[in-house]
Amino acid sequence: MFGGIAARKFGYGKVSLRQRIALGHPMCEVAIYFTKHSEENGDVYEDLPITPSYGNPFNWEEETIHMLNQELRRSDEMIETLLAELEELRK
Repeated sequence: MFGGIAARKFGYGKVSLRQRIALGHPMCEVAIYFTKHSEENGDVYEDLPITPSYGNPFNWEEETIHMLNQELRRSDEMIETLLAELEELRK
């Protein structure tokens, strides 16, 4: 999510998940770079399109609404997976 937002706003985003509670760290720590930064590994997002191009949700085509719904569903599934991992770590 962070990388997508950065890439859409600045043309580039790099996200490094430095610490994650789900992996046993005491907290989450995320680094987000808006320019090319080679010192740290991470997921790179570049030149992602802004959808829809006109930005008015009342003018969105059905295909765009369907695509956004799919993205939200994937986000929900990712959060559910993370919550399940947290529950496993509690045991």
